[in-house]
Amino acid sequence: MVLRYHDFRPQPLEHNFLGGVSKYETILELIARINSWLAAESIRPLNVETLLIPCINSELKSEVVVDSGIHLQTVRVWYLDE
Repeated sequence: MVLRYHDFRPQPLEHNFLGGVSKYETILELIARINSWLAAESIRPLNVETLLIPCINSELKSEVVVDSGIHLQTVRVWYLDE
C-alpha cells in the first residue's frame, strides 16, 4: 500500500472582459466533484483537508490573495493506493 493524495481546486466558471475569473464553482459543486471522483475510483479517503498553497504558476486562476502573496485554495484528499 502507498499513501497518496489528490488536490482539488474550485474551477473557474466565468471570465470577465479582461480575462480574469469572475465566478468559480461553489463549495457544494466542488464537494460534488470530489464525491464523483471518489466513487469513480472506488477510493475511501483517510483524511480531507483545506490548504492554501503558494502560487508558483501565474496561469492558475483559482487564487486567493493573503498577506504573504497569492495562494491557491485547495482541498486535499489523502488515501491509500493498493
